Amino acid sequence: IKKNVDAGFSIVSYTANGTDGASVGHGLDSAPEMIIYKGTNATGNWIVLTTAIDGSADYLFLNTTAAKGDYPSNYTPTDNLFYNISSSSTLQFIAYCFASKAGYSKVGSYSGTGAIGNVQYVGFEPGFIIIKNTTSAASWFIYDNKRDTTNPNSAVLLADDSYQEQTETFRGINLNSNGFEAGNSVNYNYSGTNGSGQTYIFLAIK
Repeated sequence: IKKNVDAGFSIVSYTANGTDGASVGHGLDSAPEMIIYKGTNATGNWIVLTTAIDGSADYLFLNTTAAKGDYPSNYTPTDNLFYNISSSSTLQFIAYCFASKAGYSKVGSYSGTGAIGNVQYVGFEPGFIIIKNTTSAASWFIYDNKRDTTNPNSAVLLADDSYQEQTETFRGINLNSNGFEAGNSVNYNYSGTNGSGQTYIFLAIK
């Protein structure tokens, strides 16, 4: 385990022990709300576990556009532990664990409104943010305040695709001093970030 408890981030390397759901320590002082798993000695998806939607363990794949699925309740991370997601006894994993910390980072969820003014307050201006529609198939949208310094922030990278940077304003969001606006005057009913009735997760880092 390599960890920065104050920033709510740890990196865990472990080998699966043949028991799906076996416990693994994450090294943080609170339960991570997002864990990104990747097997390093075999091909496979990037698995994203999150509890941000409703407190239960849900999963998505960082390398695909698929909507979320549900994990069993015993996969929900605790203040000390998270859980192995493989029945292999040889698969080696790297796991990136994120827990929200005031002023540093926020893992969260919100509902799309399809309207202007869908503001999410995180307590800081996101320097990096990744957003995913969990209800429907959609890309993982990555924004930052270095490639685009004006609103709407429309310099988008897609985690699930090999496309070069996209710069269409209809995909943009506003990065504000205390959060972000998924529905701005240009992009207010885009399914990727603010579709009406859709549920989204995000990871924002200052």
